[in-house]
Amino acid sequence: MSSQHQQQFLQAMVGHWESLIRDLAKQPLSIDQFLDRANIRRISYGHYHTLSTQQVLTLMKLSMERLNIDGIGLRIASRLTIEDTGALGFAMLGCKTLKQLLETIIHIPWMTSGYVDIRIAYDKDYAYITAEDRSAFWTPQPYTIEDSIGHYYLGIKKLLGEQFDQSKMLIQLNYPAPTYKHLYLQMLGTMPTFNASSNQIRLPIEWIEMPISGNESLVAKIAAKHSAEINQEARSTIRDQIRMRLYAQLASGVPTMEQMARTLNTTSRTMRRRLAEEGKTYKQLVLEVRMQMASEYLLNTSLTISDIAALLDYHSAPPFIRAFTQHHQCSPAKFKNRQKKAQL
Repeated sequence: MSSQHQQQFLQAMVGHWESLIRDLAKQPLSIDQFLDRANIRRISYGHYHTLSTQQVLTLMKLSMERLNIDGIGLRIASRLTIEDTGALGFAMLGCKTLKQLLETIIHIPWMTSGYVDIRIAYDKDYAYITAEDRSAFWTPQPYTIEDSIGHYYLGIKKLLGEQFDQSKMLIQLNYPAPTYKHLYLQMLGTMPTFNASSNQIRLPIEWIEMPISGNESLVAKIAAKHSAEINQEARSTIRDQIRMRLYAQLASGVPTMEQMARTLNTTSRTMRRRLAEEGKTYKQLVLEVRMQMASEYLLNTSLTISDIAALLDYHSAPPFIRAFTQHHQCSPAKFKNRQKKAQL
């Protein structure tokens, strides 16, 4: 699942790179020569054969050395959107508070794997987002840090909207101010502190409970609906408790039976026995929740089949399609078309 998510992010980065180079070029420029040197093969604009972090960093390094583009990390960060992170972006947009979003980032670290290490920490006054370069790849500019710090800073700024107060945010970077430091002010709207001990964004601790979206995620809606159904019953069964936890955890991976049992403060043996008494197995519950979520995603979003498969913790689209078809007796595409026709 992680490689599929990361591919979408890397593809978006190269696509934004192409757009950026075209915008900055003062005369016609052959972009293909840079893609070739980085061993990147274009299928169509914005779509490429499988990419690696090394290829993307090579492309950025070539841009710095041969095109003399300053602050390319900042420029790419200003163009990236949360949606560029694919299914994770959808999960992030579904978060209600900044804290939920930060915890989503912690639990799904695939996006920056092999690229930069992101850590989240809190104390009584502040929340901290720290970035450490893990690429082991030298570039003339601190590309990985500029891109990641810029992306997170601008993402928080966008999600908080009018609640965002720039004077209360602090960016610290552990390298000297570059010759193009004016771009930080231009791209981010603020000037970082350079030569600091770490690369870090600091924000007030009270911000983490601020709402970041006026729209409830589908997961939250389904969970709320299921919770209401539970409340109408005399008691909450163990299968209900498991379903509620699965709604929240699917995007970061299906927990094993042992992991789920621990969250319920019981043993896997006891959980299996109690489920059997209710006529269910853990495997059946996982499938039911996956299929319920799949139906909601198909009918209420524009997510691709691959994105939905990833959100439901399938390693690729084919096994998801097989499971869906067996469960609903029709493919995801036919299911979506039938439901649309029924609503006409």
